[in-house]
Parts: sequence; structure tokens; C-alpha cells
Amino acid sequence: MKPACRQKLLFDDLKAANKIISDFENLTVSKLIVYILPVLFKCASIQLVDESKLYFDLIGDKLLNLCKKVLDCTRSNALEDYLDAVKDITQIEEVVACCNVLYTQLVSAADKKLTEDEKREIQQFVMMLLRSNEQNYENAANGGKAGAGYRVPIVHGLCGPVGSALKNLFFGSSIKNCSNRTEKKTLEQILTGDEDMPYRRRQYIIRCDARRPTLGSRTLPQRLYAAISKEEYRICLTLSSDTVLS
Repeated sequence: MKPACRQKLLFDDLKAANKIISDFENLTVSKLIVYILPVLFKCASIQLVDESKLYFDLIGDKLLNLCKKVLDCTRSNALEDYLDAVKDITQIEEVVACCNVLYTQLVSAADKKLTEDEKREIQQFVMMLLRSNEQNYENAANGGKAGAGYRVPIVHGLCGPVGSALKNLFFGSSIKNCSNRTEKKTLEQILTGDEDMPYRRRQYIIRCDARRPTLGSRTLPQRLYAAISKEEYRICLTLSSDTVLS
């Protein structure tokens, strides 16, 4: 039997290294992207799952489907499978971004330091809000109920963390400005249009998408005008309808 130093090498390390270096020298950008696509998609899916931990009850099924698609596309290495996975990643990222924005605004609008239970209640409210929005679009596409038929309850009303945050978010600045204003104003302040001048009438425009309570009615834009003063209020409503009169 020959010594090990005289035996024929089963694997030539130097030859394999030179081949790898030669392949990298002739590598184009498009080929490099194809090689690193599996790693990119796996890292992107892991990062997305980590960022979606708080809202797993809302998008858990979508994350599982995404992981299956990433597993399939990294095995087949087909461009169509990668594009299909990109669509799911984009949709999930939009939902997570929307949840984060709503949650951050509600928490920052709270007038006190929230406990973990109160933060969890706000998270549940945000997920219910997004879920009702998805159900609204799905039913509208299928010709079912949509629009004003879906409502999200606020637990404990204005006394709860969600109700208190919503009140401060929509009316906190106006209440604070009204409390800081003085009741007596000079004629010069009124004529110059000073910002601290107390309002005489406020106008609101509320827009929403709703349908008529009839079978097969489509979701169309509706608009409500409201003018509110200390003495009176006026409300005007414009409705869009898809009803055909014969």
C-alpha cells in the first residue's frame, strides 16, 4: 500500500479553488443576483416574521403561506415563483406598516403611561380595525355588504385606553387651544385675523365609502358636510348611488 503522500488525491483543493476564482472573474451582475436570491428571500422572510410578532393573530396565515412560497422558490429557482413571493412580502409589509403607524399614534396620543395590558388592548383594536377593513373590501368585491356595515367596538368607551387615545388624537389639540385662549379680544386682533381668535363656526367634511342597503349595490364614495357653531348646526349630505331607474 502506498503512503498517503504518494496516493492520488481524490479532491484537489487547489484546482477547485482556481475554478471558483475563475467563475467569480467571469461572473456578471445578473448571475450574481440569481445566486444570492435564495439568501435574500430567506433573510427578508425572517426579518418580516420578526417584525410581525405583535400582529401574528392578524397576518399569521399570510406569513405561513409566504414561508412556503419562499421555500418553493428557493428550491425551484424560478423567476415567476420569486415574483409571486415578492407580491406577498409587499402586502404583508403594508399591513405591518399600517399597524405600526396606528399603534404608535394611539400610544403617543395617550395622556398617561400605559400598562402592558392597555398596550395589548390597543394592539387588539388596531388588528380588529385592519381585519374589518379587509373584510369590507372582500365583501365589496363579492357583491355583499360593505361600507358602514362594519364597525369596530371600543372597549370601555372613552374611559378605556383606546377611547382616551382617540379622543386626544382627534380633539386634544383643539381642546388645548381653546383652554389657552382668552375670552376677550381686541378689535385689532379680530380684524387682523389673529390665530388665537376664538372660532365662530367650524366646518367638517367627512368622506367614506358605503353602499345602499340593497342586494348587489356597489360601494361608492359618500360625503357629509357639517357646519357647527355655538348657536346652531347645519348638516348636508351628498350620496352616490348606482340604482338605475327605468
